[in-house]
Amino acid sequence: MIFDKDGTLICFGAGWTEWTKNAVDALTRKLQKPVSGELYSLLGYNKEEDRWREGLLCDLNQNIIDGLTDFLIKHGMPKEKASKTVMDHYTANDKTGLGIDKIHPLDNPRSIMEKLKTYGVKIAVCTADNTAGCEIMMDELKLNGLVDFTLCCDKEEMRPKPSPENIHLICERLGVDPKKAVMVGDSLRDVQMGQRAGVMASVGVLSGVGCAEHLKSADYVVPSIKHVLDLVLPQGYEEASINRLNMQVSVAATNH
Repeated sequence: MIFDKDGTLICFGAGWTEWTKNAVDALTRKLQKPVSGELYSLLGYNKEEDRWREGLLCDLNQNIIDGLTDFLIKHGMPKEKASKTVMDHYTANDKTGLGIDKIHPLDNPRSIMEKLKTYGVKIAVCTADNTAGCEIMMDELKLNGLVDFTLCCDKEEMRPKPSPENIHLICERLGVDPKKAVMVGDSLRDVQMGQRAGVMASVGVLSGVGCAEHLKSADYVVPSIKHVLDLVLPQGYEEASINRLNMQVSVAATNH
């Protein structure tokens, strides 16, 4: 099973809302033009409703940098100055450097992954965040040892979603046929990436940037990741998991 990160495993807005407000304020001051509404829309944030949708911020870092630079150029800033302005902001406000206090898990990713592992499911994370940001999440949520492979934006092999190459690479590394894989994410590009790769199912979750209408092309749309278990695990998996845990405890007690 392949999970997206932000909006799927952890709350999207917990970290990116503050980053986005800082970016819009800084870039608007540099332009000296009333373009904050246009910038928020470009990045995917509705400030009035405090709600996210799929926008530029869901993309790879370099594409975000290019998109913001193009925005400044479109509004009259010389190319060299625009590029420096965006890079200066990135350097001072690293998009991928969110601290632990910004990580708000959705459902209980560790518990969900433990249930999947009970049935021998291999787990991967495919994210537009970089390795450092992904590792912060993995450490905080104690997912190390549960996630078999991560594909992040600073990996040379990573392609912008919805490229199916990402899933093909993950499946190759894990020795899994893509037709037996499931992609889970909160954006349309997550859903499309899975479908283009020929996975068994692309599942959209409503816990992030995508709404039901936006994700309607998914094979399944569920409120959040805990509901994915009902789609992929056999009926009665909760009871089976408890029985397996009791068996493990009994064996451990006997060995002592």
